[in-house]
Amino acid sequence: ETHNVTTNQFGLVSLVVGQGAPAGGTAATFDDIDWSSGAMKLRTVVSYKSEEIDMGSSKIWAVPYSLVAEKALTSDNALSAINAENAVTAQTANNALSADKAYDLVGEISRLNVVEDEGGAGEEPLFEVKNNTGQTVFAVYNEGVEVFFDDTNKKGIKGSFAVRGFGSGKAEENNYMILSGDSARIYINNDETDKGIKGSFAVRGFGSGKGDEIDYMVLSNDSARIYINNDDTDKGIKGSFAVGSFNTGFKSPGEEYLRISRDSTRVYINDADDGGKGIKGSFAVQGFKNIDKGGGNNYFDINMDETSSVVNPAENRILWYPYSNAFMAGKVLVTDPANVGINSFVVGYESRAKGNYSQAMGYKAYADGSSSTSIGQNSNAGGDNSYAIGQEATANAPMSYSLGKGATVNTEGDNSYAIGNNASVSSASGYAIGTNAKVMSPSGYALGTGAVSSGENSYAFGQSANTGSAGTNAYAIGAGAQATGQESYAVGNSASTGATSSYAIGKSALTGANGVNAYAIGQFSQSTASASYALGYDARATATSSYAIGASSRASQTGSYAIGAGAQAIGQESYAIGRGAITNGTGSFAFGNQAIASGAISFALGENAFTQGAESYAFGRGAKAMGNRSFAFGSESPGGTEGGITWEPASAPEATGPLSFAFGNGAKAQGRSSIAIGYNSIASNYFAVAIGSQDTASGSFSTAMGFQTRAKGNASTAMGIQTKAIGIASTAMGTNTTASGQNSTAMGTITVANGYNSTAMGYQTTASGEYSTTMGYQTTASGRRSTAMGSSIVAQGNYSFGIGLDNTQRTITAANTMAIMGGNVGIGTVSPSYPLSVTGDIYADGGWLRASGNQGLYFESWGGGWHMSDATWIRAYNNKNIYTAGIIRTDGTLQVGDGGTTLNVTNGGNVGIGISSPSYKLTVSSSASGNFAASISNSGGTNTSHGLCIHAGSSSQTGASFVAFYKPNPSFPYTPTQIGSVTQSAASAVSYNTTSDIRLKENIRETDYTVHDLMKIKVVDFNFIFDELKTDMTGFIAQDMYETFPSPVTKTEDASDYWSIDYGKVTPLIVKAVQDQQEIIQSQQQQIESQQRQIDELKAMVEKLTAK
Repeated sequence: ETHNVTTNQFGLVSLVVGQGAPAGGTAATFDDIDWSSGAMKLRTVVSYKSEEIDMGSSKIWAVPYSLVAEKALTSDNALSAINAENAVTAQTANNALSADKAYDLVGEISRLNVVEDEGGAGEEPLFEVKNNTGQTVFAVYNEGVEVFFDDTNKKGIKGSFAVRGFGSGKAEENNYMILSGDSARIYINNDETDKGIKGSFAVRGFGSGKGDEIDYMVLSNDSARIYINNDDTDKGIKGSFAVGSFNTGFKSPGEEYLRISRDSTRVYINDADDGGKGIKGSFAVQGFKNIDKGGGNNYFDINMDETSSVVNPAENRILWYPYSNAFMAGKVLVTDPANVGINSFVVGYESRAKGNYSQAMGYKAYADGSSSTSIGQNSNAGGDNSYAIGQEATANAPMSYSLGKGATVNTEGDNSYAIGNNASVSSASGYAIGTNAKVMSPSGYALGTGAVSSGENSYAFGQSANTGSAGTNAYAIGAGAQATGQESYAVGNSASTGATSSYAIGKSALTGANGVNAYAIGQFSQSTASASYALGYDARATATSSYAIGASSRASQTGSYAIGAGAQAIGQESYAIGRGAITNGTGSFAFGNQAIASGAISFALGENAFTQGAESYAFGRGAKAMGNRSFAFGSESPGGTEGGITWEPASAPEATGPLSFAFGNGAKAQGRSSIAIGYNSIASNYFAVAIGSQDTASGSFSTAMGFQTRAKGNASTAMGIQTKAIGIASTAMGTNTTASGQNSTAMGTITVANGYNSTAMGYQTTASGEYSTTMGYQTTASGRRSTAMGSSIVAQGNYSFGIGLDNTQRTITAANTMAIMGGNVGIGTVSPSYPLSVTGDIYADGGWLRASGNQGLYFESWGGGWHMSDATWIRAYNNKNIYTAGIIRTDGTLQVGDGGTTLNVTNGGNVGIGISSPSYKLTVSSSASGNFAASISNSGGTNTSHGLCIHAGSSSQTGASFVAFYKPNPSFPYTPTQIGSVTQSAASAVSYNTTSDIRLKENIRETDYTVHDLMKIKVVDFNFIFDELKTDMTGFIAQDMYETFPSPVTKTEDASDYWSIDYGKVTPLIVKAVQDQQEIIQSQQQQIESQQRQIDELKAMVEKLTAK
């Protein structure tokens, strides 16, 4: 059968077997069960939330008296032995005495021993005494003794059972125990003057040995003790003690007066309403000193006299109060029957149980509420179902509990608990546990000394923990914890929350009054603004949506993040991650120990990295980006020696100029939009570029590339080894070249171009004059617009042009002079035998000119000249020269050599070498293999021995090309397809361009190169073998570069030729490395977002815990 029951407040259920809903079995109803079929067991299964819990099975036992009555008359060995003087003996089952036959025993029986046989069931009486009606008066069993007497309601003396003592005289009988139909009395000696053994009454059992006696009941002067069998290992019927009566019906049960069993003690008295004709039953335990004179002492009294309803003044009594079915003991005071609750219980001094079913114990304890309990001096349980336990404890609300000295639940504290000295609850469903704990709002919890729960549904756990009146659903856990915000949590000693949905976890953790949805987790942490998070020792998040994670971290602006010990996010929406990291700029990022991002939207990544400019980036240990939108990549480097190369220490890169870029150890980009790449490179002016090792670009728009190059002039360019571009728009390329003049160019080795618009090319050439050009070996062009070419020649005169063909130093001092010195000039021949040798005709109008003899041609007037209508040439014989102090002029084309492709000068001023019809002012064409089409050199040996000067346009037009490069074409004239150029990028700057148009490309794909490939490239210091000065340089080894990144390397087919590197082609790899760095930043951003999700999950977990 099934029962649907609910536990009471103690977790117990009550049910009646047989009254449940049938769920199976062979019997149709409970009454149809055959109880005689054998042993029965009761199995209990609890079903809770779809889960069945088996509580086990226990055997069902019949009432012991029924078993005894059933088998008492059927024993095969009812009488085991009688004194030998009597004739009756019965030793075995075969000679058992008949159960329905009486046997008279005559004479004195000195000893009667009744023993059950070994095979007995143990349930039949060993010995019975019956009256003349066949009813058992006295029966002895293995387990105990039963005495029955007549308790029928008939006139006359009622049946009784008495145990008496006797003295020396026949009249000196003393009553020790009397059981009658209306009472049970046991008398013991309580005479204090009696020096002998005090009286007592005992009922004992026996064991197999003589020393195995077992006490069942002992009544003595100072106590009454009843023992029953509670051995759980005993499978038989458990022991009990009973006093009952019988009526005249055969085997009909009588009334019970006293029953003591394993689970209860019951005393029954006569409370029947007989119209007041007879004395009601009572139960008393008395002493018998002077009992016949009424001097016996009352030890326990149950009296059915309902007339004594008031006990005033108080009396020392044990009182059954039948008027209310109440029990009282101690100093009993009843001033009014209304002060005694039905079924109430009172023990103590003038205590009161006024409420029905109430209990009061102690000194003036009052239980005035229904089913209330009051225990302790001056305790008061005034509410229904209330409990007041402890000195001056008060529980005045229904279902309230006060436990402890001064504990109080006032009249509004329904279903509340106050546990602890002076604990108090003043609202419904509150729990105050601890000395001076207080609950002041509904459903509050205060646990701990001085804990106070003031907000509805709030929890204050810990000494002096407090939830303020606004702290609805708040939690304060820890000594001194304060949770005054709605749905806030303060966990930890002195933790404090002051705003809605805020969390403070840790000693002295704090969320301020404005910290709505704020979290402070960690000792001394503070989160004082809405949606802020502080996690770690002394972490502080003081702005809306700010995060401070780590010991002593600070997030003081809206949306800021400080992660790491001592990290500070001072800028709005900034991120400071790392030990001591600081962000001052709005939207800035600082990643790494001691990293500082002061500029708005700036990034500082690496230990001690520093950004000051807006939108600046510093990546690397100690890197500094000071300028707005500047970039600094790299770390500081200690000095050292490796492979025979020694280098000095280098600081971290610094990008101090706006839009500047510094990459490498010691790189410094100090000017606006400047770029410094490489070891100790410095770009200190506007738009300056320094790339390489120890390069310096100090002029605006200047470029320094290579090793220890200097670009000092504005728009200057220095490339190579220790080159110097000092003049405005100057260019120095090669080794130890110097371009100090404005718009000057020095190329080669130890060349100097210090004149305005001068050009020095070659080795030790110098171009010092304005617009001068020097090329070759130790040549010098010092005159204005002079040109020195070849070897060891000086063009000193203005507009002079000198070509040196040997190592003899010669100087052209005259202006407007062209000199070819120290060798033979060949036109049309590579082996001239004379200062000027022309192989072929000097073409003029289709003929030839020849001169012979000792004189040449002389034309004195302008109208003179040569005119031949019948000749093709003008010739000079006898090895004579053509000389003129004027100009050689032709209105057609001046052609040198046969075939029309050697040298041609058109009347339009176009010069062609190797081409008959030049389209440009100078066109050189050659089909020679294994050599160059043209060569320009300056043989000067000074810093003015310049090379080539290139000037584009008459004004500073941005974009004008100095040099253009075109795709090779098998035939001439070319179909122009430009693939690169050197152009003006501003008024005083040069751009080096290479074609990158998507229309020229195919198989376009994402490169596989990464920052790891850049890290594999070896950057080395070295000097060139042929450099006599052994100048230290920094750069790459072509063969090493080819192994990792072959694109910039030009690998020659001839093993004797040298490999080279285009340093500009390394730039894409550097850009790719920067992109990889950006991916790292994005990955770190994802990490931040992951940490945010973890914080959200933590918040959700806390909310779930609090919801429970």
